[in-house]
Amino acid sequence: MSCDVLHIFSSPDFIHLLSLLKDTQLCYDYRSNYAEKLSLQYKALGRLAALVERKLAARADILLSVNDILASRLRAQVGKRVYVVPNYPSKRFRARRRREEVLKELGVCGPLALFVGGLTYTYDFNLLLKAASELKQVYFIIIGSGPLLNYLKSKAPANTLLLGWRPHDQVADYIEAADVCLAPIRSYTTKPVSNDQDVWKVSEYASFSKPIVATGLAPSKQYLLVQGVRGFVQGVMDALRGRVPRPEPRFWEDHSEPVLFEAYGFK
Repeated sequence: MSCDVLHIFSSPDFIHLLSLLKDTQLCYDYRSNYAEKLSLQYKALGRLAALVERKLAARADILLSVNDILASRLRAQVGKRVYVVPNYPSKRFRARRRREEVLKELGVCGPLALFVGGLTYTYDFNLLLKAASELKQVYFIIIGSGPLLNYLKSKAPANTLLLGWRPHDQVADYIEAADVCLAPIRSYTTKPVSNDQDVWKVSEYASFSKPIVATGLAPSKQYLLVQGVRGFVQGVMDALRGRVPRPEPRFWEDHSEPVLFEAYGFK
């Protein structure tokens, strides 16, 4: 099989080693600090992954990244232009139901704090559960599936509803109905490399201008960045009281697609 452009992604890097030998245009999409994460558990493999990243970036004809932080890192390594293509939602991602319909489905009447994402160790669910235990007048809605589902079911207080997996087009309904959206992300480094540009659910929350309380991300005006249980609980309270600025909706068609087309040389 032949192609005009071979578009490869940075995680995991080892599967792309043969790309260094291919005689075709190579687009290297640096979307994760994979090597850095790997080195936390396996230092030797982490160093090897970092070497592969540098080789691929040096070989590539086109360099992309998902946010400004990673793009800056890559640019410093290879001295080439890096196009930033944020992971923003499409304008087609809109709610189909009114808030009243969602509340009726859930059987609740009160403020909603919403989490959407995989039920994995990427997120600090202890923060969410402790906030739910303290803010008993708030309903905490968790949408997603994953290995922590049974743990959350066993620990969740009565005001926490675990809805499991929902089709993507239905997720918009719950975001539209929410009063505050949550992103309790664990940070793997002292200097986080993720922000609203690459964390998909954060950008989806922002597309509805919902106040967002987040942890473990780089600073951004798109969300309230907090630390610890007290900060998280206070952040949720402040958002419900209208004290957290609402984010600016940003969409794929406006910010991401044009940059991708420019990088590919499309007019």
